Amino acid sequence: MNQVETHSAAIPAHMPRPMTLEEAWRVVWVRPLSRPIGELLDEGILNADRLQWAAEHAYNIRLKQAATIVLKSLERGRGDTARPAANAAQSEIPQFQSDMTVQQARAMPWPFRDFRGRSMGELLDAGLITARDLGGLVERAYEPRVKQAAIILMLKRIDQVVEESSAKGAVKLISGGRSYALRKQFEWFLEMGAICGAIIGAGSVLTIWYFVAVAQTRATASATETSPQGVLVPLLLSAVVGLIIILVIRWASERLLKRSFSRLEWLRRGQEGEDRVVETILPALDGDWTVFRNVVLPGRKGDLDVILAGPAGMWVLEVKTYQGAYRALGERWERYAGGRWQGLSKNPGSQARMNAGMLSSFLREKGVQLWIEPVVVWANPNSPLTLEEPKPEVWVMDNLRDEAGNLFSGHAKGPEIIQQAIASLVRVCEDAAKARAEESDR
Repeated sequence: MNQVETHSAAIPAHMPRPMTLEEAWRVVWVRPLSRPIGELLDEGILNADRLQWAAEHAYNIRLKQAATIVLKSLERGRGDTARPAANAAQSEIPQFQSDMTVQQARAMPWPFRDFRGRSMGELLDAGLITARDLGGLVERAYEPRVKQAAIILMLKRIDQVVEESSAKGAVKLISGGRSYALRKQFEWFLEMGAICGAIIGAGSVLTIWYFVAVAQTRATASATETSPQGVLVPLLLSAVVGLIIILVIRWASERLLKRSFSRLEWLRRGQEGEDRVVETILPALDGDWTVFRNVVLPGRKGDLDVILAGPAGMWVLEVKTYQGAYRALGERWERYAGGRWQGLSKNPGSQARMNAGMLSSFLREKGVQLWIEPVVVWANPNSPLTLEEPKPEVWVMDNLRDEAGNLFSGHAKGPEIIQQAIASLVRVCEDAAKARAEESDR
């Protein structure tokens, strides 16, 4: 008789214990939501894409495990069977009598220009509208159902803000000055002023020369009493030359203005993208974190778009608002143009790593040994981006708030080292502000 031997091995400490589907529904999502997955799914705040993000990128092992389990249950079509019964009731707002659920309110299309037709829930998740925008919608909307949806979402957001408030206070936001985009826009206006002045000056000189030439031709013709043909030919030649001069000036001006306005539009999109990223990240962080914008390190010309510094470490964000279809394959970035994929001459991933290296070197000179995490932020949700194990990390707008909330689950760094790094960057921003003040006084 064969003996069947059973082995009971202890689960290693680094491995999560087995989790049921019901337990997975109760696992808390990342900040700033910090609520059970089941509740957020019932209200339509979470979807399969966000669960997929958590299953792949969440630092919290339990959350990663729960997201994987819930995602598989939804794919099998059995997601509703294991939800706690209380969750369905929580999809209503008890303080406001309404026959509309939060999920229905989130699905309501935005009625105004820019985001017309997109669901309110999608716009809220992407940080494109705020509670203030919802308040304005309540005042201006004509449709009663739209007003009702705005009220529900506004009350829900206020309730979340109250729940998420912390004794640690609000995140600290420090600016290093005007962004690269704003500086370039200012330089563009100066350059365009100089070029337009030069064109006007050249046009004036050529116009004066033309009329002087015509006058001299008439004087010469009358003095020599030449034939009519002898008078008309020089006049026609002068007219043709004048017309050519006008057309050349017009062509050059139109070409220059078209190129310049295209550049200005690119800079404007970049500035709006940076603003959108910061507005989306700030609600996900608390008073333990400091966010720096547009920091120019000593001896450098370009700025660091966004720096996040907190208990879990320091991140440098390289914000991109490119238009068109792109993909990041490992360390390689490509753009689809001319019917094929073409490599980018300026690789966003390389830029992010270079910025992180510069910041690390600067801090090392100050006696601060700290690893800086480089990240590319894709800030244009209308431009498709395909990701295949990108290096460094790439954050997209749809998951940006989750990415920021996920940082709280990272490995904590030494608080003294973080504070020294923050103090060094604060001094850089203060020195830049003093330099700007002295320059304006001159």
